[in-house]
Amino acid sequence: MFILPLWLSYLLIFCFEALFVTLTLSYKMAFIAQYDIFASIVGIAFSFVIAHTILHLRARDFDLRLQYQQLSQRDALSDILNKKAFEDSVKAYLQKDISSLPHPCALLIFDIDNFKAVNDSLGHYAGDQLLSRIGNRLPELFRSTDIVGRFGGDEFVILLIGALTQDMLEKKCRSIHRQISEIELPGLSTHITCSIGCGISSGFIESYDELFRLADKALYTAKGMGKNCHCLLDTYPS
Repeated sequence: MFILPLWLSYLLIFCFEALFVTLTLSYKMAFIAQYDIFASIVGIAFSFVIAHTILHLRARDFDLRLQYQQLSQRDALSDILNKKAFEDSVKAYLQKDISSLPHPCALLIFDIDNFKAVNDSLGHYAGDQLLSRIGNRLPELFRSTDIVGRFGGDEFVILLIGALTQDMLEKKCRSIHRQISEIELPGLSTHITCSIGCGISSGFIESYDELFRLADKALYTAKGMGKNCHCLLDTYPS
């Protein structure tokens, strides 16, 4: 019942039951055959009920485990990966199949410019709404193979997997700037902007920490350039 598909299990049971009934009627006296057939039918009915109950409980247990796992990995506010789940996913990618290095990728870090001013002027609820809207829009800008998460506060992180040219990364950064600027909050008269730092790995970065430090350095460089801009740093700059 737990190995074969249900329809095949039921078909086999019914075939064996039909064979049992035929043989019983053929070789036993009528009143004994009727008793044996009745007992076998009752036994099969009970087995179906028990099997169905066990399968239902196992399926519900699996669904609950999956829900708890997803809840533990998702950021409650933005509904994307939380910090730990993001870091675990990136580390798993960087460490996967060491023999097949390099693993080209790029790590984007961005935060909202003057986010504290949004909280101070409109309240923390408006700030939470802003973070939620960003979390909803970000996955639409990237491929399903990329890893998108919220690092904490107003910081978001994205790992773009695969070989990427500088032009492609520039376009991604501009897309983020555009999406952020299109978000409107009641009572806010200015456009929302962000600063983006990008650490580019040609595949020879060995650790997540090293890649994160590179992207974080690029982010602070972007902030030093006056905010509302992006900076790209390569592991092996030309």
